[in-house]
Amino acid sequence: TLLGDSQFFPNRKLLLGDITSQSFMENVALPNELLPLLYMLARHSLLLEVVELGRKFLSGNFPSDHKQLDFELWDIHLPPTGATQNTNIFQILGSQVGSTSRNVFDSVISNRKADGTALDPSSNGHPTQIISLQTALGSLANVPVHDLERLTMETLDLASHRLDAWITGLAFRRLNALRDSESNSEGPAPTNYFGAWGFLEDIRPVARTSRSVTGLGNVDVQPNNGGFVHAPSLRHAAAAAILRAGRMAEKSNPTRYAIELPSERARRSRALIDGVREGQALGALLGAELESGLRAQGIAQHINNMESYILALRELYPQVANKSENDPGLPADRIAARNVVDGKRVRDAATPPSTLPFGTAGLPLAGDPAGIAITNEVGRLNEIMDGIGDLVLSESVYQMAGGDPIAAEAAMNFLPSGNNPPDPEVTSTPTVGIAVNHRVALLLEDDRPDQHDPAPGWTPGLSQRAAADTFVERWVGSLLGNPSDAQATVTYQLPSGPGTKSFTVDQLQIGALDFLALAQSTATAGQRSPLDRIILTKFFSDPPADATDPVVSYDPPPTGGRSIPQLFELARALGSVLGGARELAAADLRRAEDGVNEDDLSTKADDLIGQATTAVAALTAVRDGMDGRIVQSALLNAYVYLADAFPDPLAGPGELPAAAVAVKAELSRRVTEAQATLDGASGTSSARIATAIQVLRIIFGRNTFILLPEAVPQGADELEQSLPALAKPIVFADPTSFDAHQAPGRFLQQAMRVREQLGPWRRFTAYAGAFGAKAPLVSVAQLPFVEHEDWAGRSPPPASRTSLVFVSADKQTLGPDPTKIWRGVLLDQWAEIVPGAKAETALAFHYDSQNAEAPQVILMAMHSGTGTVWKVDEFTAMVNETMDLAVARPVDNDIVALGGLVPPIALASNSQNNIVSTKLGPDARQGPPRVG
Repeated sequence: TLLGDSQFFPNRKLLLGDITSQSFMENVALPNELLPLLYMLARHSLLLEVVELGRKFLSGNFPSDHKQLDFELWDIHLPPTGATQNTNIFQILGSQVGSTSRNVFDSVISNRKADGTALDPSSNGHPTQIISLQTALGSLANVPVHDLERLTMETLDLASHRLDAWITGLAFRRLNALRDSESNSEGPAPTNYFGAWGFLEDIRPVARTSRSVTGLGNVDVQPNNGGFVHAPSLRHAAAAAILRAGRMAEKSNPTRYAIELPSERARRSRALIDGVREGQALGALLGAELESGLRAQGIAQHINNMESYILALRELYPQVANKSENDPGLPADRIAARNVVDGKRVRDAATPPSTLPFGTAGLPLAGDPAGIAITNEVGRLNEIMDGIGDLVLSESVYQMAGGDPIAAEAAMNFLPSGNNPPDPEVTSTPTVGIAVNHRVALLLEDDRPDQHDPAPGWTPGLSQRAAADTFVERWVGSLLGNPSDAQATVTYQLPSGPGTKSFTVDQLQIGALDFLALAQSTATAGQRSPLDRIILTKFFSDPPADATDPVVSYDPPPTGGRSIPQLFELARALGSVLGGARELAAADLRRAEDGVNEDDLSTKADDLIGQATTAVAALTAVRDGMDGRIVQSALLNAYVYLADAFPDPLAGPGELPAAAVAVKAELSRRVTEAQATLDGASGTSSARIATAIQVLRIIFGRNTFILLPEAVPQGADELEQSLPALAKPIVFADPTSFDAHQAPGRFLQQAMRVREQLGPWRRFTAYAGAFGAKAPLVSVAQLPFVEHEDWAGRSPPPASRTSLVFVSADKQTLGPDPTKIWRGVLLDQWAEIVPGAKAETALAFHYDSQNAEAPQVILMAMHSGTGTVWKVDEFTAMVNETMDLAVARPVDNDIVALGGLVPPIALASNSQNNIVSTKLGPDARQGPPRVG
């Protein structure tokens, strides 16, 4: 403990008696241990405070010759008197005060004068200094030792090495004193004054130019200041400013950091970098540029032998695996394709002082037209590489401006190290606008029982595809149309001459989905198509007597009807639509943040998983049943899943067994893939529904089957408001309404031209339209629904929206009703950015450096305290004196020995302990410092 009694050291007090009666103060630490530095500093500060207060209040007990209380040199005899200059400090503190028994030390500690009265507390003496110090030291008693050690070190560092802390500490103490004096006096409230000043040196005039600016008149312009750069983002502007500053700062070689990236040059550089990222060699890419340029030069200048010169360059600079020659111990046995010259090696060979071997090795003379063309094209390679260098440097600076040094290093290492370059971002303009998610779906309403009946002309029979979803079977049949007029003719030979027998598609008793599968099948060369085999099988079920050599042909379309080839083409187009689409899920009719109620879908998920499990088992049984069964019967069973499996009634003895092997292999692949997919069925109800449908599509073929689960749309209330609000009826008397009404259809037509997923539906609708089908009704909805807000396909939305485009795929004439059961096919979905009315860009300005330096000197002016207010003359005198001293002693801080301008912590030391002394250093370890 530092002061007073303690529970650990009840008899230890920092009193004068302890100092004068012993040769040293007793250590508060354990025996033979070093005295804590904090204790030494606290003791020293307390004794100095006692001396200061004793001299202030008990000046009569301090000898008049005591000029400096903490003077290190003592008992110096000065001529001519030879008298001692100073008196021992402990003699002064131990001297008796008046007629009392107290000495100076006890009087200060006990707050008593010589006459026994209390010291005057209004004189900013004892109450402010000694009590605050005692309180501060006492507050340290409960602080943990390790915290005391850390805080002591931090305080010493701050007080001995921080000029700003030293200066502000003095100012803070002076400011507090001024505030206290103002607070204790009657008058206005305390006022703080702040000010600043400065001076300039070596001022010289700078040449200025002026320019006339519209709206501003004549303005001063800094010469060669670079103007400004308008960039698409703050990061681009920062990169442009750095690049331009580097360019303008390079005086010896102004072109060293010159960056030139116009659009054409940037595109060409990006194309080469993309080629390297895709695994192509830079030399091969440059070689292709060189050869294409030489061929163009040969055509333009009528150089007939250009191909031979290109071949000569390939011979001289081929694409060789060990072309770097860094591994001489490894044979260059891997030779790259020699169909292009190594452009990088050609460029290196032509770099001065080297040159290409013109006139030898099959190359033309340097002065010939062909030689000049080669030189020009090599120069173009240099230009290309310079563009790549500009792009790489710009990308590196761009990444550094964004705080990504790793990406910057990767960009810079591309050319010197040949590393795989990253995709340059500096040439990409950030897209600013409003995000809109578009979803296009074929929508069907399952609200009538007859919608599950077969479509006219189609006979599902025992088709497993039709049994999986009767609604889809009927829907596909309605899209294909009635096949009753589509006819095929079998021509055969009789002893009496040729004969014919015709069959319509409806007579073949084929389901619509099975016909869709037949249309997707591809006949092998030299074999009959699956439909031809079905027709011949039908023919042989009741053939004419003695009929031979049957040949199938398709009749032309009847008036108002369709032919089999036309049905086939329509079915192929529809198969492409189904193959690239998926079922419409509950989440497709909701925003992502709205979520989906999975509990409503749990029953449907269980049913579909069970249906998929049964289908996998059935397919497995068909696959396994192909062994040990009559081949033709086995193929007929496989035909349910694979249209190509239908057996040919005219096949030779070895053809059907070979076909059965291929069919079994395909069925095995489907069984394996379907079972693996089914084993992974887990998660939410939506995920399990999607898995079950995927399994069924694997079993039956993706382009030949789709299953559409029925459901009432979740969030139907919002859809029910949005659909009629966005419907624009045609009012022929109002021409403006016609255009608005057609907006969804026109939007869909434009989207189908650029969206690959919508291409099959566009082709199918074109075919259906050729057969007389009307354009389907297109309805739109928008989430979230906002009243009086237009659809995002017509006008830019104020915020992010989800646009739903519904195409009526079942001859619906009215808009969809969300309260009914919906089925649907999601054709495509994409996100686009609608350009906003405003975009944030950035400007990078450049100003010439003023060669200014930060302030190196701090001037802290203290009020003298002689007056009540600041005086101009007093402050002026301070500034003038400071300026005089600055001119008289223009010396840098680092020149002054031992940091003479840095405030140190000074503790006086005297070998005889005639002063307040604290002994530090190696001797302190031998015992506490001596004080008497």
